[in-house]
Amino acid sequence: MPEAKYWPAQPDFTAALQNPQVCFGDGDLSRCQVAVAASRRPLMYSGNFAIVYKVSLDGKELAVRCFHIPVTDQHHRYVELGTFLSATLPPYFVGFEFLENAILVRGDRYPLLKMDWINGQTLDRFVNDALGDPERIRALLNEWRELLRTLRNLGIAHNNLDQGNVLVTEHGLRLVDYDAVYLPSNKGQSSPELGHQNFQHPLRKSKDFDEDSDNFPALVIYLSLLAVSVDPGLWDRFHRDGNLILKRRDYQDPANSECFETLKGSSDDGARLMTGYLEQYCSRPVDHVPNLETIVAAAEAGQVDAPLRVGHTDASVRLEQATPVSSAPAVPSPPSAAVNARAPIPAAPPPDAAPVPRNAGPAQASRGV
Repeated sequence: MPEAKYWPAQPDFTAALQNPQVCFGDGDLSRCQVAVAASRRPLMYSGNFAIVYKVSLDGKELAVRCFHIPVTDQHHRYVELGTFLSATLPPYFVGFEFLENAILVRGDRYPLLKMDWINGQTLDRFVNDALGDPERIRALLNEWRELLRTLRNLGIAHNNLDQGNVLVTEHGLRLVDYDAVYLPSNKGQSSPELGHQNFQHPLRKSKDFDEDSDNFPALVIYLSLLAVSVDPGLWDRFHRDGNLILKRRDYQDPANSECFETLKGSSDDGARLMTGYLEQYCSRPVDHVPNLETIVAAAEAGQVDAPLRVGHTDASVRLEQATPVSSAPAVPSPPSAAVNARAPIPAAPPPDAAPVPRNAGPAQASRGV
């Protein structure tokens, strides 16, 4: 990867993709067919950190994710993640391969991420389309809990859960954008990014990076889905591009938030209680927020005060203070993941395909996932 002052922007990558035989050189991707728009230019989906292009290779649809900001240790991070996932086989991730010096742009070579393409919808697009059938939205609640339990049992965190990085497919939920995933080997490190502001704790800092990094956004998403399934009218009132119904300003000043006030009047007991918990968490340190199972159990028991994550007995086990959670599984020690930065990245078995654009049929890349 060149240490050039110039880093390619979206028009540069789009121009390069018009000739895959040249930009991809001798690699397999040189034989790919790039999906094009009506203008015959490569179809692309731009996000905060990358541009995603849809290509087909040997009858398989793939996503080519090109970074439009300089990347530093991404190769090492993706090797670690690929090794870890190949041993654990979680169902919520898609197959990927990080390729160094893989695409030629303006005379220099840059890295990219090759992923399986997933046909589905981003979470916000799914909710928007399901407003007329609230039970479809409510049906996601248990699967969302199971997804979070799976990550927690593995001792990992996605670290950037938001409306665009969670996809709803006919085979279940899938996660995309693995740039900032927390693994056990990252203990003590700083987070490479802080996530989407409309889903993250307002006091979050880069030091808040561990297996519990998903706790706050997991609650935000669960509460949003529950509340909208009870009152679909919340969507038109509070949804904007880049959130579900809550946003950063609500977390910064919940006492004066119209959305918080409305949610506290929900006809659903659980939604009212969890809104109260969320309001309390907004003014507490990030590491006070417990996992989603603890929060749901407290709400089901009618507990008024927010349950807190009060500490840990060792480097990997968190103790939660709440009503006992009979359904929450024990957290096993995560499998070890030896890393060899020179080894190819094992692709997690593809559930079916890869990320999808928000405003297109397949939901691949609303934020450059």
